[in-house]
Parts: sequence; structure tokens; C-alpha cells
Amino acid sequence: KQGSHGGAYVRKMNLDAVVNQIGNALKMTNVTFPHLAKARATLEREILREMIPSKITKEDCRRLAQNVERAEAHFLENESSKRLHTNFGFHTMLAEITENPIIILMHKVIVDLSTHFFGNVEASVPMVKKTLDQHRQIVDLLQQGEFEEAGQICFEHIENVSATIVEKSKKQSLLVSRRI
Repeated sequence: KQGSHGGAYVRKMNLDAVVNQIGNALKMTNVTFPHLAKARATLEREILREMIPSKITKEDCRRLAQNVERAEAHFLENESSKRLHTNFGFHTMLAEITENPIIILMHKVIVDLSTHFFGNVEASVPMVKKTLDQHRQIVDLLQQGEFEEAGQICFEHIENVSATIVEKSKKQSLLVSRRI
């Protein structure tokens, strides 16, 4: 800042701007949706196994359970865009519980780059119900202190949903293997 009151000031980081910059850099590489899915599954498994056991509170579990209820309400009201956004919010909350800005940033970059693939594929009723059930199962395991198992369920959930997205995309002639 220039002038009589000038000098260097530390400004709070604009996370969205950083995510956009990293996302733009990744778009110039050969990153595909399957790459993003594997990275996200691995990151979330480790978040659940290693990072949140000492940080998660009953309030966090309550907020996660409420998220699942909101996603189910959106499903029942046939609001797929809101349901999808709420489902991603569940996973974002897990990253935020770590209170680690690097983990939160990495997770946000991966989710932001992945989102349009999910939006381009119509989720089937069994797929949505399975997602809701797995999210509930993760919350239950977290409440019981079963972090290892919660991490494995989350990993398998992301892997299975992502594989379904790839399969449905092929059927809809979308090029999932194209660069992001």
C-alpha cells in the first residue's frame, strides 16, 4: 500500500482464487477424471483414518448427519443439482474438520475439477440411495470412533461412484478420459 499509511500488509488468502489458479494449471496437463477420483478417494481415506480422529466433535457428527438428511430431502424433492451440491458438501466438511489449510485446498481443487463430470451424468435412484446409505454409515462409524473402517467405506464409496460415472459417461458418449 502506498502513501503515508503505506507498507506491507498481510491479506487473508482468497481460497477460491488459489483453487482457480491450481485448477487452471492442472487443466494444461493430462489429468483425467479417474486421476481425480483416485486422488480424492485416497485423500479422504487418510483424512478419516489419520487426521480427524483427534479433532472431530459430536457437533461435527451432528452437522454431517444433518447434511445427509438435507441431501435425502433434495432427492425426495427431485432436486438433483441441490442433492449433488449437498453430497459434495458432506465430503468438504470432512476435509474442513482437519483444520489443515493444505488438505482443505487440495480437496477443494479435486472436487472443483470433478464436479462437472457428476453434473453431466444422471444419477440412478439406486446410486443415490447407496450414496445416502454410505454417508450415514460413515457418520455412524465416526460417532463410534471407528475411523479406520469409516475411511475404508469412504474410499470404496468414492471409487464405486466414480467408476459408475465413468461407465455412464461412456454410454452417453462423453469423453471422461479427455483432459479436464
